[in-house]
Amino acid sequence: LLRNLKNWKIKKFVSENAVDLAKYGLNDPQYMVSLKVDKTPSIKTLIIGKEEKMEKGVYAMVKGSQRVVFLESSILKNLPKKLYDVRDKAVVKFDKDDIVKVCLKYRDRELELVKKSENLWEMTKPRRLKADRYEVNNLLWELLDLEVKEFLDKEQPAPEIHGIDDPWLLMKLWKKDEKEEPIVVALGNKTGDGEGVYV
Repeated sequence: LLRNLKNWKIKKFVSENAVDLAKYGLNDPQYMVSLKVDKTPSIKTLIIGKEEKMEKGVYAMVKGSQRVVFLESSILKNLPKKLYDVRDKAVVKFDKDDIVKVCLKYRDRELELVKKSENLWEMTKPRRLKADRYEVNNLLWELLDLEVKEFLDKEQPAPEIHGIDDPWLLMKLWKKDEKEEPIVVALGNKTGDGEGVYV
C-alpha cells in the first residue's frame, strides 16, 4: 500500500481555489487517506472524491487546501476496501528452525515429535520411532501458510458451532527456549460453507 502511495502521480491540476467541493465529490469523499511521517508531528490527509470513468481519473485534494487535482483512477484498485484487507491474516508466526517439539492431539490419539538435531526428528508418542523430517517440515510450513478467511470480531458463534472448546485437533509447538509457553493452535468444526474451519 505504501509503495503504491509513493507512486501516485497527478494527472492534471483542476483548480487552485475550489469552492464547490460537491462538484468533485470531495464534500462526501470515497476515501480519506491519512499519513504520519516519522519525526513529523502533523498528519497529512488526502481526500479522494468522485471518479470520472470516461477520463479514467478521480478528483482529490489535501485536507486544509483548496487545490483540487486529478489522479489516475487506477489508484482506487490499490486502496483497501475494508478492514480485513489490511489486517495481518497469519494464524501463527514462528521461525521454523526454532521449533524443537510438536504435539498433535486428536480426539482419539496423540502424536509427539521431538527434534534431536538439525536433520533428525523422533516420534516419542505413541511410541518411539524415527520421524520423517520432510513430513515434519511440511507440517510446519503448512501452519505458517494458514491464513484467516474471516475475523469474527463482532459475532462469536456458539461453542457447539465453532467446536474450539473440544477441537478435533489441538497442536502445540515448543521453541528452543523452554521458558516460553508453547504456540497453541486449535482446529474446531468446519464452517457452514464447508470451505474452512474455526481456529
